[in-house]
Amino acid sequence: MAGTLQLSDYKLTFDALDPFTSSPDGSTGWQTTFYFGGRSLSSNGEQEYYSDPSAGMNPFDMQNGILDITAAPGDNPAHLPYNSGLITTEGSFSQTYGYFEMRAKLPEGQGMWPAFWLLPTDKSWPPEIDVMEAFGAPNGHGEGGADQVHYGAISSDGSQSGGNWATVPSDIYADYHTYGVDWQRDYITWYFDGQQVGQMATPSDMNKPMYMLANLAVGGNWPGAPAGESGHMDIDYIHAYSNDPHAQAVASPQILSATASASAAAPGPDTLVLHVAEDAFGGDAQFTVSVDGRQVGGIGTATASHAQGQWQDVTLTGNFAGAGAVAVTFINDASDGTLMADRNLYVGGIELNGQHVAGNLASNTADAGGLGAQYDPNAAVLLTNGTAVFDVQHLNASEYWHRA
Repeated sequence: MAGTLQLSDYKLTFDALDPFTSSPDGSTGWQTTFYFGGRSLSSNGEQEYYSDPSAGMNPFDMQNGILDITAAPGDNPAHLPYNSGLITTEGSFSQTYGYFEMRAKLPEGQGMWPAFWLLPTDKSWPPEIDVMEAFGAPNGHGEGGADQVHYGAISSDGSQSGGNWATVPSDIYADYHTYGVDWQRDYITWYFDGQQVGQMATPSDMNKPMYMLANLAVGGNWPGAPAGESGHMDIDYIHAYSNDPHAQAVASPQILSATASASAAAPGPDTLVLHVAEDAFGGDAQFTVSVDGRQVGGIGTATASHAQGQWQDVTLTGNFAGAGAVAVTFINDASDGTLMADRNLYVGGIELNGQHVAGNLASNTADAGGLGAQYDPNAAVLLTNGTAVFDVQHLNASEYWHRA
């Protein structure tokens, strides 16, 4: 399928899980103001004050690796009606070109304006790349809503700027989704849950290092005024990847399960093994792995040929004690319209700390109407993009996986 994210030649160069082990305070790592020290953008008519503990109100809450940015009415030194939060990697991480992604659940509510974007390290403006902007409710012009995401790029040459609203197949307020941009020398391509939603030629002034920003603005000339309600932007992770062969990769992230107690999780690391294979067409099958709703690592790639009876084991480590469910999501289905030229993913089973769950015991949203059993009755067969979920909270000693 054209327009599906491909990261097989990319390295993970930035992983936000380590910085998200504690709430940002602006002192180290994540910055909580704009580069000029500002805590709002009055030019947009915004009504929020970007606070942090040093400013008297903490909009950040950290629970099990999820960073919650809360926008709520309150007092602040700027006498703006709302307090909210901004995080940036200005001064700590920047990159020229590459893939940048945030996984988040966005706030619902009139006037809520979450965003994930890039700005140049030399403090010039423009350029600007907007990976994602959304509204908590449609504005007065009908823009925004539960299935609407805006993307764009602003250039000093207005004729090279671009952007649009994309209609996406999921409720952005109800669940976590990924918002990404692949910025290259020639083209900029935007993605939602690994599927392309927009593309344009790279403006001539977008050729220098940029850093990442994520924020929850409130009100303004574009989204409209808020109605006094609070909003929450829940960020699972922020990642950056590079296909520069000289780029330095970071270690794969580890995870604290949302259901694990601190005492149970502390000893770690635990080991999660996936037994996978693929049908390859125009590239290898790619997937992500989540434990209790939290993604583990980056994007995985299957290279073992199922048609030739091959399997490979993919091992992830982290603090998984007390986990309830492991989800494997196939993200790059492809086909030329025939069954003989289709990309598929097979999960023969998983193993968590030596305990096995067979692939055919997984619930599966991607087996194309039950056809999966015809391909391999012992595996979770993902013929289309979707997710196989393994229940690891109720393991039975008789459960096993099939090894070809």
